[in-house]
Amino acid sequence: MDIPVLDAWSYPRRVTEQPGLYVVGLPWLTGHYSSIVGGVGVDAEYVAECVAGR
Repeated sequence: MDIPVLDAWSYPRRVTEQPGLYVVGLPWLTGHYSSIVGGVGVDAEYVAECVAGR
């Protein structure tokens, strides 16, 4: 990705500084479970709340 949204480990954050760009389903967004089906919901719920609050 050639936009400034990556952290020191080259991973994006759940809510990036780029307007409208959100990320779910990657490991370690909030914990080791972020990349598995049972855990992606935590990140998805957080992103949905952020989108709804805009």
